[in-house]
Amino acid sequence: MTAPVTAAETGRTQRASGIPVAPVAGPDPHAGMARRVGTATRLAALFAVVLAAVLAGSLIALLHTTNAGVEQIVVRQLDAELASFEQAAGGRSPGESLQQFATSYLHSHAVADGDLVEIAQPGSWAVANAGGSTVANDPGIEAVARSVPSRTTLRSRRIGGRQLEVLTAPITSAGRTEGLFLAAVDTTALGPAGDTAERVAVLVGAVALIAGVASAYLVLRRLLRRIGRIADAADRIGRDQNRDRLGDQGTTDEVGHLARSFDAMLDRIESAVQAQHELLSDVSHQLRTPLTVARGHIELLGRAGGHDPDVTETVGTAVGELDRMALLIDRLLILGRAREPVRADVRDVDLRAFLGDLVRAGAVLADRHWVLGPVPDRVVHVDETEVRGALLNLVENSVHATGTADTIRVSAAYDGGFVSLVVEDSGPGIPADQRSRVLDRFARRATTKGSGLGLAIVSAVCDAHGGSVTISDSPLGGASVIMRIRSQTPAPDSSEPSP
Repeated sequence: MTAPVTAAETGRTQRASGIPVAPVAGPDPHAGMARRVGTATRLAALFAVVLAAVLAGSLIALLHTTNAGVEQIVVRQLDAELASFEQAAGGRSPGESLQQFATSYLHSHAVADGDLVEIAQPGSWAVANAGGSTVANDPGIEAVARSVPSRTTLRSRRIGGRQLEVLTAPITSAGRTEGLFLAAVDTTALGPAGDTAERVAVLVGAVALIAGVASAYLVLRRLLRRIGRIADAADRIGRDQNRDRLGDQGTTDEVGHLARSFDAMLDRIESAVQAQHELLSDVSHQLRTPLTVARGHIELLGRAGGHDPDVTETVGTAVGELDRMALLIDRLLILGRAREPVRADVRDVDLRAFLGDLVRAGAVLADRHWVLGPVPDRVVHVDETEVRGALLNLVENSVHATGTADTIRVSAAYDGGFVSLVVEDSGPGIPADQRSRVLDRFARRATTKGSGLGLAIVSAVCDAHGGSVTISDSPLGGASVIMRIRSQTPAPDSSEPSP
């Protein structure tokens, strides 16, 4: 068995090699915000798509209705011209020719300036109102007036930079086609008004879309930020195991109801856990006394039995089982205290001195090759009693898993407010598929002895210190158990005056 390594040797060892420390992923403060902003953005984008589709459909329907209304006005005006002519033609004298009637009709019939009313017999003659002569001489209108249509038709024409709606209809008398009636209305002035209406509609739709999406985004972001604050507080409560609560959110909506329900649930969980711890401690305390009394009586019976080998064997077996039960009760008490939310023995601990004493205690416990690995020259603030008890459990497990020729090494590392305490050995190790199960209470490997509470105590101590326990393969060939615990901030000394 080798002597423990000195502090000077520890410093050299630490500089020469590092300690395998399992990284523990802490909460990313920006990840939650990114998720919340992303959620608000996605919901706002979905709302924008839906709102844009609704507005686009509404604008298209509005513009279509507006254009249809304008067309109906033009059509009614052209139909009125045709009806006026047909009514006048119904009173034409029997001996009056169509050309004579057309001339007198257009002379007495008022037509808006720029509009055209033409009565013609294609290939023979054509009569138009005075203000529509320019339109009548346009090649496009002349092309329309070259033939008599079989029925009334309406078409659009672009003539001289003006937009015209042209109606043509056959003139019949006694079942015989006599000529052509043509009316043209200038709709150029309606174009700018329609364009203006379209621009206004698009502008109003864009403003409505921007306002709707912006307001939805702000409401969603405010709501999700409140939910995010609740999630962060819940994560902090669960991670640090403190008694904080979300508190009153100042609202009576679903978010406020969620916070109140969550606080009530935490209260019930805390009460149940506290009752469980108290029951565990009470039962353990109550069992100690009858076990001590039973052990005393059994030893008395053994002494009264003299040298009877059967009595001696029975007494030895009973005393051994009572001792094992007493050890189990002690470990249950340790496990119960480790899960208490308030640490009772938090103090400044010199890592090198602390682990040096632990290695020396291990050397007395069993004949192994004990090594004090690299340890930083640091003082940490932890519950010394609980951490020492957890490390002794790890040391005891390594002793049970190794022989006299094996090595057990204890080391430490410090990183970002966390101290990693490592116990590793050159034994058979722990299979990967059993590493998570051995951390449960009363779970142990079939090839080892013990109560099955050692690693459960280690896990409880790590949880109580805001850390974790990791089991991996050791460079020595066996198992490596890493206790990663948070170094707590020392409480201010009330005896010192405040600055």
